[in-house]
Amino acid sequence: MDFKRFVPLLFVTLFAALVAGVFPHGADNIAGGTAVWTWMNSPTEPSASESLPERRQQYEKKAESELNQFDRQVSRLKTDGARESAKTRLRVNQEIQELNEKSQVARLKLRGLEGSSQETWNNMKMGLDAAMKDLETSYRLTASQVK
Repeated sequence: MDFKRFVPLLFVTLFAALVAGVFPHGADNIAGGTAVWTWMNSPTEPSASESLPERRQQYEKKAESELNQFDRQVSRLKTDGARESAKTRLRVNQEIQELNEKSQVARLKLRGLEGSSQETWNNMKMGLDAAMKDLETSYRLTASQVK
């Protein structure tokens, strides 16, 4: 195993923790001045008066909407990053590729929710929540590099 390969990941993780503390959830997008998305800030559990299938459907629709907004934000970030120096642009493009891969993983997790049993759905929901939070943290880190 090549340890040097994991050093940047360690740095990104530590920096993400710093960014999360400096830019609390719900703050404006560092790169563009608009809200990134509100995944963890807004309630994921609908009201108790809704039936279980309605709650599941609402959660899945919200996740799909948030992922679509994420894709738009990444596209805008790529456009903004094109104005940076070659070195920064290369690094930002690599991180955008990683963001796109994380988005695909989150979408696969979302697709796995559809039609699953309630017990499986609850476990998979936790995985999707974690993937969405990771996307947001990674996005904020990447956006902080773009002026």
